[in-house]
Amino acid sequence: DTLATALADASASPWSPAWTPTHTAWEGTEDEAEEGIGLLVQSAEGLDLDSVVYSVQGDLQRATAWARLPASLGGITVYAVHLDHTDAATRAAQARQTAVHAVVQTAPDLDVLLAGDFNAEPGTATHDAMLATGFLDLTADLDAGRIDHVFVHRGADWRATNATMLFDGTQGPVVSDHPGALVELTRAEGEPTTVTTITASFDAGWGAWM
Repeated sequence: DTLATALADASASPWSPAWTPTHTAWEGTEDEAEEGIGLLVQSAEGLDLDSVVYSVQGDLQRATAWARLPASLGGITVYAVHLDHTDAATRAAQARQTAVHAVVQTAPDLDVLLAGDFNAEPGTATHDAMLATGFLDLTADLDAGRIDHVFVHRGADWRATNATMLFDGTQGPVVSDHPGALVELTRAEGEPTTVTTITASFDAGWGAWM
């Protein structure tokens, strides 16, 4: 809410925040705080934010949060991502769950964008999991050592016209250990993509079915 108020004052237009808690950081220290993940959009319309806690977890509980943006902002579904920071296998599993969840939630139009801190550089299993699920890295032309990424599904009718690093000491001051990635999007026809849904059932024993 504080950031939304500051942005509204600076831009003379309303901003709507949506946030969900994920874990307690720095527990037991003077910096202890409840952390979470969310979206902040330049709009007077509120966001109907939803989230899912990952089935594979590391030291801190992680989740992804998503919402469909208002029609005034294109109506695309956006996922906010912050994956595990300690274990590569856990990160890759969380990336796969995020990608599959996004495809299932938005098929057949696949009008979906995923962005955030993946804690993984290009070429790692985490990054490759996104590409293997049909996502395009809109930040691919930026610093090869970055761990923050913006992906759009190849079937979505959106493509990047520009990607720039911000707050990295060159474009603006350094304000975080994660420089910002500004990606400008435009409407463009996506690739023809078919999503096949497979429903499986089996006898779980004792007369129970799943």
